[in-house]
Amino acid sequence: LQRGTQMDVISYNVIIFGFCLSRDMAVSYRYLSEMFKSGLIPDVFTYNTLISALCKEGRIDEACYIYSVMSRMGVAPDHISYKMLIHGLCIQGHVIEANEFLVSMLENSIVPEPFIWNSIIDGYGRSGDIQNALSIRDQMVAFGVLPNVFTYNALIHAHTKRGKIVEAHSLKKEMLVNGLSPDLVTYNLLLGAACY
Repeated sequence: LQRGTQMDVISYNVIIFGFCLSRDMAVSYRYLSEMFKSGLIPDVFTYNTLISALCKEGRIDEACYIYSVMSRMGVAPDHISYKMLIHGLCIQGHVIEANEFLVSMLENSIVPEPFIWNSIIDGYGRSGDIQNALSIRDQMVAFGVLPNVFTYNALIHAHTKRGKIVEAHSLKKEMLVNGLSPDLVTYNLLLGAACY
């Protein structure tokens, strides 16, 4: 910049990414501001970099704000944007907000990968809302995404937490019928539940 070299979006993205890696969000925001001042429009990579850094720091409200700015600026979020926000929200126990992002994905014709579905299923399960966890699993299947071992483990964990051992064993049988092999986590959940 001091030499008068013209910066482009990629140059700014690299700088913002570097400062996000070093967890210096203040400098990242400064370069974002400079980007705007120079007439450049941040792209999805710029916003995803900021969202990722904020989610890693547990600053999920700020990450959601960046998402809203992104949308207002006409930059369409991609599956990575949604993945980071949904996972971050679920980690912090904000599963209802995470589900709203899932709905937004589906409205934008983006079919989520199993990780995103599983994050929400696990989030509902951990909060004790088995009905919504099962509903998300059913929705997952309706969109052609097959449940995996993690899906079943999250549902089994939700059932065992609520003392529903019979339902948990039924899910293990369903796994086998669907060609999935229970793993160590599955058996630990079932054994732990049987001991109480």
